[in-house]
Amino acid sequence: MTANCGSRLGDDGGLVGKLLIIWLVASAVLFVALWDGGSIGIAYLRNANLAQDAARAGVERFEETGQRSRAERTAIATVAAADGDARVEYVTVSRRGKITVVVTTDAGTLVAGRIGFLDDLTAVTSTATASPG
Repeated sequence: MTANCGSRLGDDGGLVGKLLIIWLVASAVLFVALWDGGSIGIAYLRNANLAQDAARAGVERFEETGQRSRAERTAIATVAAADGDARVEYVTVSRRGKITVVVTTDAGTLVAGRIGFLDDLTAVTSTATASPG
């Protein structure tokens, strides 16, 4: 009678071990997905704020000097000072001082940046516009 009881526990032990391994793998996949999603979301928010700050700084410089070139340089310098990894793709300054800034950066992810079809999600681009007054 004891031999049968021992063999039944051995079979259950293998099942429990397999379920534990499946649970650990599923938990790891979920953790990586949540981490990467959070990293991308934070990058979008940070990049949007950075573009808006650059546009506002450019408008302030335009209001001080009235020079479009100095306003453009100020917007670019604001991005460079705030985040060394961010790139200013495009800056325009109208004659009236309306500034549009396009900033691009890459989200720091664990896996998404290394998977071809998810790579586009990690390139974060934000556009901001500010006007004097």
